[in-house]
Amino acid sequence: MSPGGPTWMRSAGARACAALLVGAWVVVFLLDAPPTALLAVPLVVLGVFGVDRRAVSSVALVAAASTVTWLAGAPWGTVDMVLPFAIALYSAGRSVGSTWVGAGLTAVCVVTSALRAEPASILSAFVVSIVLFGSMWVFGRVVRFRALRAQQAVAEARALEDADPDAVSVDRVVEERARLADRALVTLRVAVLDMRASAHRARAGLDVTELSLIQQRGADAVDELRRLLGLLRAEPDEAPPRRARGLGQTAPLLARTLAPIGLMLGLIVTHPQWDRSWTTAVLWGTAILAVVLVHAFPRTAGLGLAAATLCALFDMPADPESLMPAALAYAVIAWVLATAEVRGRWSITGTLGGAAVVVALPNGPMAIAFIATVFLLPTMAGWAWSERDRILRTARAQGESLRAQLDTAAAKAVRNDRLRLAKELHDVAGHAVGVMVTQAGVALALREKAPERARSALEAVVQAGEDALAEIDALFGALDACEFGDATRRYAEPGQLRAALERMVAGVRRCGYKVELRLAELPSAPPITGTLYRVVQESLTNALRHSVGGDIAIEAWVEGRTHHIRVVDTGRPVVGRGTEEGSGSGLRGLEERVRACGGEFEAGASAGGFVVHARMPVQDGRGRPAVVAARAAAETPS
Repeated sequence: MSPGGPTWMRSAGARACAALLVGAWVVVFLLDAPPTALLAVPLVVLGVFGVDRRAVSSVALVAAASTVTWLAGAPWGTVDMVLPFAIALYSAGRSVGSTWVGAGLTAVCVVTSALRAEPASILSAFVVSIVLFGSMWVFGRVVRFRALRAQQAVAEARALEDADPDAVSVDRVVEERARLADRALVTLRVAVLDMRASAHRARAGLDVTELSLIQQRGADAVDELRRLLGLLRAEPDEAPPRRARGLGQTAPLLARTLAPIGLMLGLIVTHPQWDRSWTTAVLWGTAILAVVLVHAFPRTAGLGLAAATLCALFDMPADPESLMPAALAYAVIAWVLATAEVRGRWSITGTLGGAAVVVALPNGPMAIAFIATVFLLPTMAGWAWSERDRILRTARAQGESLRAQLDTAAAKAVRNDRLRLAKELHDVAGHAVGVMVTQAGVALALREKAPERARSALEAVVQAGEDALAEIDALFGALDACEFGDATRRYAEPGQLRAALERMVAGVRRCGYKVELRLAELPSAPPITGTLYRVVQESLTNALRHSVGGDIAIEAWVEGRTHHIRVVDTGRPVVGRGTEEGSGSGLRGLEERVRACGGEFEAGASAGGFVVHARMPVQDGRGRPAVVAARAAAETPS
């Protein structure tokens, strides 16, 4: 889209029709002039035909035509050259980028038009020409800037249309993650470092203050993390609501309404010689009321003013200038109807214009020409003005729709990312802090009865802190790589997973729990390995927090095409300790992980204790279910 001429003038056929119509306009109003003035008609036709691509040449040809009429002796004050000048100067304002060139073209038009006036009135002719033709060029200039804005809006809409929702979502996710994830991980890391430092200090003298500090710091860390996890699980912030229409939007409408009403009242007050008959009073009153209502009720205003105009036929004013206030209302309504998306707007304009012409007929051709100018110029200007408005509105509506779609996709991605991060933080913090707090409690209980066992418990606190720091650093690395979740706990070989499970069980055993570990065939395909590890980790964490006095049995095996992992805790629940059910990151989070792998999950109390049982399909090395991998292998040509 170019900021040049209007779209309807880009077709050669449309330009030819417009040029012939304007030429006919000039012929009609030069019929009473000397015959040589008609030599200006070909210049006008050529000038109007070339407005789309050669605006400077178009203005020069129309100015030359005006010079011809001056040399031929055509009088000033007729409207023969108003329409050609309006089209040429408007197109120059739209197409010519240089302000100085546009001002020079306007000056040429002013001079060639004013020279037709009599010497006694040449000064006023120059003033009128400057205002009239300068307004035409300025109007084209304003429409040019509006066209550039519309062009920019279209470009933005196309950019949004070409935008990759996944890329936009990634950017939003990274921003949101940086806002919440780093804070949560730093909080957890500082807590683990403090607890580990207290364990180091307490090993020598088994100081009660340091041991209690470990437990208190662990409780504070859990509370803070629960709050941060709540933020992560909350819905992303909604976009701010749209602002209601304020004074900044209402003021232009008031100005467009009050300015013409003020001019109309000023004309009536300053011309006491005008006719004051009842028909004229009805026409003036209806004209003022129509200007007030036209922006809200354009059809009613236009048809009402047409009816009031025809009423003037019952008692025609002796002075035609008495109809000037109504002419101003005609121009305003013609503009509004041309710019508004109103059903039947052209028929309403035609009805009002026809009524005005009927009333002007008794006053001769010049009155009809004046009415034609009053309607034609505002209608053409309004159409040119609204053309870019329509493009701008369409582009903005399309942009808002596409932006809403991108925002929805990004919000969904942010929500999913928050939930994954909440699960990871829960897994890392829950197990590490749980083991450290439990071991500190063991050391506090045994500091006098069995000092060596108390120091062993403190060694377990230190070791659990080291393991937690390693997991936190791994999670930091995964966040920096924009990949975490199952990717943060993957084991390429069964031996790696087995070693990781054995280390975790050894840490729980140091807390005084009896844990039996029976591992048969283990998976090797992510995300099954990470999910199995998290099932065991969460089950042991819950045993540390919520039960006492029992044994824990962990068993992993393969049956058919299914991996099984079952954890049984025979301990009795600790009275006064709540569970984290409903947090979204405990057992429910485990269930989501298992189901994401295509498996099934069960957790609950039974006769033998609290049982957690997960079943996941056997997958190949690329994370596909075995049956899918087998089908793909069978379909691959040898």
